[in-house]
Amino acid sequence: MEDEQIHINVYPESDMNEISLKVVREKMPPGMFDDEQMKQYEAMRETAARILKASPDAAKDLMTESLPFFHTKPLTDKIKGLMAFASTSQAPEAFMQSVCSLVLPSGNKVYALTWVSSKPAREGENTLLSLIDHIVLPQ
Repeated sequence: MEDEQIHINVYPESDMNEISLKVVREKMPPGMFDDEQMKQYEAMRETAARILKASPDAAKDLMTESLPFFHTKPLTDKIKGLMAFASTSQAPEAFMQSVCSLVLPSGNKVYALTWVSSKPAREGENTLLSLIDHIVLPQ
């Protein structure tokens, strides 16, 4: 994979959460973000949180930062939309792959600007947010 790529896709009007998950599933390694895998990752995080609460020393070796993650957050400041993040790991590591997608509704379409890289997902957020002032969407 090259260091950074940005893709732009246009979808018929639909739920922005569904589109953000679709984008992640298309850009990340196959099967890594299917429904069952995502449930397993969440269960592992919950187990780690319980262990951490019971015994902070025991939790050091759980390596929860190496678990893949997917989350979204709404944008409300300059533009209405949804930011989605996914990565094969929360901590930088070899062979890491990350996706950050900015999903924007306009008219009867939804536009997804998607950053793909071997860098942490937060870098994609910064890159895409820096583009907001330059984005002009058809109405």
